[in-house]
Amino acid sequence: MRSKIFISATLMLLILLCVGAAAKNLPGPIKVVPPQLDRDKMKITPQSVNAELLFPSYSPQMSAGGPLTSGSMQGGDNFLSATVIPGLPYLDNGTTTGYTDDYDASCPTSSTSPDVVYSYTPAVSERVDISTCASAYWTKLIIYEASDTTTEVDCNQYSDTCLDPYHGAIWGMDLVGGNTYYFVIDGFNGASGDYTLDVQAWDPVDTTSLHPALSDGNNGMLFHAFEFNEYDTTLFWMGSRDNGFSWSNAVSWNLSGKTGTYPSSSYWGDSTRFFGTLVPPTELYNGGGLFYMEALDAADPTSYTGGTFNWNSNGWTNILMTDIACNNSLDYEQFGLISFIMTLQSSGYIDIPLAIHPDSVDIGGSLWVSLNGWVANGAATTAIDIDATNLNSYMVYDYLNDSSNTWMILYWQDNFSDWGGTLSAAWDLNAGDTSSLRYPDVAATNYNAVIVCEYF
Repeated sequence: MRSKIFISATLMLLILLCVGAAAKNLPGPIKVVPPQLDRDKMKITPQSVNAELLFPSYSPQMSAGGPLTSGSMQGGDNFLSATVIPGLPYLDNGTTTGYTDDYDASCPTSSTSPDVVYSYTPAVSERVDISTCASAYWTKLIIYEASDTTTEVDCNQYSDTCLDPYHGAIWGMDLVGGNTYYFVIDGFNGASGDYTLDVQAWDPVDTTSLHPALSDGNNGMLFHAFEFNEYDTTLFWMGSRDNGFSWSNAVSWNLSGKTGTYPSSSYWGDSTRFFGTLVPPTELYNGGGLFYMEALDAADPTSYTGGTFNWNSNGWTNILMTDIACNNSLDYEQFGLISFIMTLQSSGYIDIPLAIHPDSVDIGGSLWVSLNGWVANGAATTAIDIDATNLNSYMVYDYLNDSSNTWMILYWQDNFSDWGGTLSAAWDLNAGDTSSLRYPDVAATNYNAVIVCEYF
């Protein structure tokens, strides 16, 4: 049986009383050399979908008896006489010999081959593979949306994924539910002959939205990030001016063709300004990059910019989790704090708790790390918050205690305006028995802090 445990305190003494568990006062954190900020702005790539379209329902039409086939076993001569595909998966055979050359597209060459046409109107949005790989001649495949040639969607006349690459195929094409698409089977350089058309829908996933992050400016402004996992995972960011009744277009961070995970966000101030972080793909900086993004206006994705701290240049790798807390009481460059978990293999530090405290000269001036024997290793998740009343900062991490084989909470406090000063201290918290504490979160306001975690 799993449950939540709530830890509330003004002072650490009260936390210990509420937990009713053992705690250990640890030595203070240690400061280490920070990396240089990579000032190259990361590219923000607008998506062609808006927020309202990010949550479609996927229900591919399946046939218990195998792929659906047409009664005519042949495509139509043009758009008006196109053979209707009733559902997916779909398999059909036919010939283009003797038909008219009605359509052509340069991909990359033009042709005078005869062609035949199929039409398909998906009931819901789908991602599909369209293939003529099993055809007997060099085919070209052209896809149009609506019954005119001005809306060409895609075209292919050479697919190296076919056993014989001299055939047209289009893989992973997104179709919008309710729209009609026309699949034109053409040929290369005047060729015609017998073809096979195979159209398959990708299997939908059970969960399309993962790891949400939401921050509130308390003025109608919201900043939202989440992983959208319809087929391939994409990390989207978007904003709202009206408490979520409407949203901006969603954008993703183009990380060399990869995507991040576990986003976090926090309101800074100026009515519209937010900051965010994410866990980057391991292919970038060997997992040793700390990424941040800034939204000057959360509801305007064109204002989003980003950058990275390249910790890998100092030997750090394998970032696991990040969280961000912002406060605008200091200089703009001191936007807040980021807690995260990373590895320094050469020193034997594996998945250790870290935090970055920007200085007043540049974003990202100081790195502090808790290195306290076995407490240093084995961390997995983290959360952070700043009390706006007194600027006390609270960071929590869960970590695996190798000696007891139980998960515990590392609680670390400091002050945002006096980082590393008299308030700087750390404790570890356990359940007081053989149970574990995991997945902590923390919130702080008006001299009080609350820690929430899973107890099992």
